[in-house]
Amino acid sequence: MRLTLVFTLLLSVVAITNGQQPISPAIQQQVQSELQKRGITEAELRERLLSKGVDPDRITPEQLPQFQQVIEQTIAELEEEKKAAKPETVNKTETEAAAGDLPNPPPTENPVEKAAEPATTPVNTPETEPEKVRIYGHHLFENQNIAVFRKSDDVKAPDTYLLGPGDQLVVSIFGASLKNEVLEVSRQGFVEPGDLPRIYVNGLTLANARELLSRRYSQRFTFGRNEFLVTLNYSRSITVNIVGEVKRSGSYTLPAINTAINALMAADGLTDIGSVRQIKMIRSGSP
Repeated sequence: MRLTLVFTLLLSVVAITNGQQPISPAIQQQVQSELQKRGITEAELRERLLSKGVDPDRITPEQLPQFQQVIEQTIAELEEEKKAAKPETVNKTETEAAAGDLPNPPPTENPVEKAAEPATTPVNTPETEPEKVRIYGHHLFENQNIAVFRKSDDVKAPDTYLLGPGDQLVVSIFGASLKNEVLEVSRQGFVEPGDLPRIYVNGLTLANARELLSRRYSQRFTFGRNEFLVTLNYSRSITVNIVGEVKRSGSYTLPAINTAINALMAADGLTDIGSVRQIKMIRSGSP
């Protein structure tokens, strides 16, 4: 039986390989020839044997007889698979060849369609989309150049910042006198220094509050013009209601250090019909 011949050749290869002896080119050629007749490669046979838990490289000469049935069965399986796949390919090729032998029927022309054809073929010109009209001020929101300050310490407060209840100021004196304290604006709008009477700062800009505090502190402490600092340590939170032509209208709680433009950024900017010329700020019910 030819399967037994292939198995015998494979056994010779395994025995020689595991015995660390060079494989005869004649035996190697004969093994490849027998497998090639069945349309099987050594790699396919090795892969299938490994999937069954049989490693040809680990078979010793003493173990060869017990693997004969597995090897012959594997070769038979591969051979059957090759035969099963071959007729489909052959039949498909023959069908295509037969179809190719048939003469192509001449194309039929419809006289009505032929008469309706234009004398010249129109040239397809690409349609150009009209340039989008840019609306003044929308680039501020499209480019995301303006940030929304989510925390009070995200940015240094400008001198134009208006103080209100909940803000915290840091007063620092250095030089002949030393002083450092944190002052919080009360609900009534006052700050209360430890060594001075309370001072009303509600509604003042940071620059004006700095001048006022400098005059009051100079009554008790000695310092030069550049030895007195007032900075905003914490910005109070405010609730801003944003309505109208914005992408996400609603109520937003933001540090008061944000401007109206920053608040609009929190609402993802204006819609296509929104205008920066029509922005209204309403405080306590009054614009």
